[in-house]
Amino acid sequence: MRSAAARATSDLAGRAGAALLLALLAGGCAGPAPTAAGTEELIQAVQAEIQVASMNEELDSLVQYDRLSGSPGEFAAVDYLRRTLEAEGIQVRVDTFMAWISDPVSASVEVPAAGFAPQAITVSGSGTVKNLEAQLVDVGTLEDLPPLLMEGGERLILEADGPTGSVDYPAHPDLRGKIALVTGAPRPEPVAQLTLMGAAGAVFVHPEELLNDLTTTSVWGAPSLMDYNRIPTLPVAEVKRSDGDRLRELLARDRVQLRMSAETKTGWKELRMLTAIIPGPTPDAPYVLAGGHLDSWYHGGTDNAGANVAMLENTRALSRHRSELLRGLVMVWWSGHCNGRYAG
Repeated sequence: MRSAAARATSDLAGRAGAALLLALLAGGCAGPAPTAAGTEELIQAVQAEIQVASMNEELDSLVQYDRLSGSPGEFAAVDYLRRTLEAEGIQVRVDTFMAWISDPVSASVEVPAAGFAPQAITVSGSGTVKNLEAQLVDVGTLEDLPPLLMEGGERLILEADGPTGSVDYPAHPDLRGKIALVTGAPRPEPVAQLTLMGAAGAVFVHPEELLNDLTTTSVWGAPSLMDYNRIPTLPVAEVKRSDGDRLRELLARDRVQLRMSAETKTGWKELRMLTAIIPGPTPDAPYVLAGGHLDSWYHGGTDNAGANVAMLENTRALSRHRSELLRGLVMVWWSGHCNGRYAG
């Protein structure tokens, strides 16, 4: 399995390297551009530098760490990449900065009267609540939620509640003080919709028999006075499809009183961003900027260690042929993607 993963990543690195080379060899610097034949030879030479055996080691070195944004595991991954790049003689910089980050901790869902307590998780950006007890209301799927009025700017408004002349939608359920049950992924838009519908909490049912860590905030970068109002406060839990079916079976029989808890840790957190630099042929030469997120949910072999290794291998391979490039390369491994869009 590991070798198969490395081979797949090797193919990704090779294809990405070819695309990068075409960009790095494009015009913009003094001197003649390489011929098509010369470019093809260079692509093959760079791709030959990428070996599955070394990528096996690199993948293992990354996926051994749980790389939640700003965690010791992510910092260890940054240190590993930095050492590997510096050993190749590549210029490296590590920037440290503070970001507003939301780490999911735990969630619970329970129907005390039925003795039913399915496995549940919460998500990044969820509000925190303990032992919220309220009536459960089935609102269907994400497609059944009233759409947002997109012309509202920074203020989120349901289309049905918009000014005169808005599209006429059926009245949406009154969720004030109640917990909504909805099938679909807990993402920013449905969380905003349910909040505007007055929900006190929300239980999302995954369409498949699994649980998926996600984020519910639509704010990218550190919150400002312009967009802090869009940071969610709705407590969110997620359950598997079969458990959602069970909740709906209980609702079909009678009114359901649900108890839910959700906990996240949200606040300022130190993050680190790794940058590798291959200078261009002249100090003022243009450069190509490429990158990807290093943080992940858990060990993140496919999201995003495979791409991280492809980035590493491309940078190392291109560095060995830097004298043949017409542009510089800046490769960035950044953080804050998974557990909160705030630092994206």
